Amino acid sequence: MAIIDIGVINISLYLSFALRFDNKIPQEYYTLFKETHVIVTVIALCSFIFFNLYNRIWKYASVNELIAIVLATSFNSLTALGYTFMIGKTYPRSIYILFWLLPPEHIYTLLAVAYHICRRK
Repeated sequence: MAIIDIGVINISLYLSFALRFDNKIPQEYYTLFKETHVIVTVIALCSFIFFNLYNRIWKYASVNELIAIVLATSFNSLTALGYTFMIGKTYPRSIYILFWLLPPEHIYTLLAVAYHICRRK
């Protein structure tokens, strides 16, 4: 599951930049993405572990799991903002908002698909 999350996190961060710049990311922000995406991914995975997303029974996913995903991604986005601020390489504000909005949808959708695939076996 963590491997899928690594992909989802990086795709969501890249899509945040692509949406913000209409798919024409300036070189300075693309370089910033490349410099920070590894730490932002680690921060996200740690927040998912902290909010116990990997130990839940997704077969019975409900509103509580959705709330946990929203809390984890909110914490992740705020922590990413803090990290980029501390190193002096901040993203445009809209990137943080987009990065906060994109992952919950992707994660919950992937979990629903995985559940239905597992249920058919």
